[in-house]
Amino acid sequence: YNALLRYEGFESDSALDFWCNICGSDIHPVGWCAASGKPLVPPRTIQHKYTNWKAFLVKRLTGAKTLPPDFSQKVSESMQYPFKPCMRVEVVDKRHLCRTRVAVVESVIGGRLRLVYEESEDRTDDFWCHMHSPLIHHIGWSRSIGHRFKRS
Repeated sequence: YNALLRYEGFESDSALDFWCNICGSDIHPVGWCAASGKPLVPPRTIQHKYTNWKAFLVKRLTGAKTLPPDFSQKVSESMQYPFKPCMRVEVVDKRHLCRTRVAVVESVIGGRLRLVYEESEDRTDDFWCHMHSPLIHHIGWSRSIGHRFKRS
C-alpha cells in the first residue's frame, strides 16, 4: 500500500514528491492534527508563499476525501488468509473442467494461491487462483455434492 504523495501547497511542483507506505504509523486521516492538538506547519521551502497557512489548509482540506480512521486495521484484516502453505484443497482439474483434483497450497501471495496437484512428482503441475475463486473447495466438497473427482 505505497502511495506517491505530494505535500499540500506544492501545487504542480513534483520535485519533493515521495513514496510512502500509507499503512505506517506516521500516516493519519485529515483532521488528525486538529483532533490531537498537534500543529500542522508548512514545509520551510513554501512558508513564504502562504501568509495564512491555517486558512489555506481549511480551504483546501474541507470536504477532502481521506483514509478512514481504522484504515490500518482494515488492511491488516484483509491480509489474513484462511489458506496456508501445505494445506490440501479440492480444485478444478485444469485438463478436465468437469472434475476436481486434490492440490496442495504451495504459496500464498496477496490472496492468490499457487496450488500444486497432489500427484505432481516434480511440482510443476500447478494451478494459480484467487482464494475466493469458485474453482477451489475444501476437502470432501466433491463427495458431498456428488461431483466427479480424480483420486490420487
